[in-house]
Amino acid sequence: MILNSSCGGGGGSGPTSSLVNSSQDSQQVSGRVVAFADNRNANAFASTIQADGKILLAGRASGECAIARFNPDKKPDTTFNTTGTLFTSNGTGDCEISSIAAQPDGKILVLNYSQSAYVLSRYKQTGELDNSFGNGGRYVTRYTGYDVLKKGNLSVGLDGNIFVYGFIDNLTIGITKLWQNGELNQSYSNGGVARISLSYRGADRERIIVKTNQDDFLASLPDIYDFYILKISSTASIDLDFGNSSNVINGIRGMSKVDFDNRFDTLTGIIPISSGGSYLIGVSSFTNFNATKFDLAVSKLKPDGNLDTGFNQTGRLVLSNYSNGSYKAVSQPDGKLIISDGVNTLRIRTDGTLDPSFKNEAIIPNLFTQRLSNILLQADGKIVLVGEDFSFVRLTSAGILE
Repeated sequence: MILNSSCGGGGGSGPTSSLVNSSQDSQQVSGRVVAFADNRNANAFASTIQADGKILLAGRASGECAIARFNPDKKPDTTFNTTGTLFTSNGTGDCEISSIAAQPDGKILVLNYSQSAYVLSRYKQTGELDNSFGNGGRYVTRYTGYDVLKKGNLSVGLDGNIFVYGFIDNLTIGITKLWQNGELNQSYSNGGVARISLSYRGADRERIIVKTNQDDFLASLPDIYDFYILKISSTASIDLDFGNSSNVINGIRGMSKVDFDNRFDTLTGIIPISSGGSYLIGVSSFTNFNATKFDLAVSKLKPDGNLDTGFNQTGRLVLSNYSNGSYKAVSQPDGKLIISDGVNTLRIRTDGTLDPSFKNEAIIPNLFTQRLSNILLQADGKIVLVGEDFSFVRLTSAGILE
């Protein structure tokens, strides 16, 4: 069902259109690029790299949805809405983009939340709303009978189809599949919209869901001290063979229980591996009660959901007193894992050992004014660290700050 969007307007200068490409800003961090440097209310929650190497940051600025695009040389892309920035409003004064994706043809998909619904918009490479998509450039999805959570996800599938997904509530996952033109893919689940009921509620803690490279999904269900991972197939059904078949949880099969190290564990990310399987990253208790440093925990799952014991011999790795707790990670095409908290950046090899060829010269206090938002990989192997303060830095493939 296609509804009229409450997210208004196309491009505009917005409340703050200043886009700064600064090699040395007030923090004296050489190489850091800042969008909306004069706007303290700007936050980047989503980011991606286009096929042509252009970098997209998205989130909010002064209550409006905001996008900034940069060329591969880190300079503002003025072919995008003439300023390199784009602002839209949903009329409520609180519009923010939670997810962004670039289609192979260069068109840009963004997802925001408005009035208990996900609003999916598509823009041309120039920043104009693409009226050929959905209903006047937008598709609005509501899951009848539920209140949609504000943190939605957006991904482009293997065949170019579009997925919008997230937790509707603690016991329900919603997945919508669209054709490339923004119309519902009626062949998917129940007329293009899947509502997947979960029999295990778990604890009232953050839940995570990601799409893998195989167009299925991995989701987390937190327990009091640990968490479970389940797999949803490309046909929108729970994979009952995922995980240890003998590990039946409350009579439910198809979940893999993960325990980092027998302490209070918090999962902060599920990182799919291109060849199959996934990394799980998070926090394992605190190193000290002042909470200035956390223990970084990593587990590696095989495609069947069982621990990969070739990773640090146990499938688990814990680095004590390592970080501030706001980890982000990305898996390279060769399966190596890059993890950063915005200060420390490291690379872990597929066997669970630290990669000594990664120099990690990006150990700079206060690299960002806010926490790390995302890690992006360029086609040439360079690494882009994005901060929630609408800024980014770039590292070489060897971990050296540009």
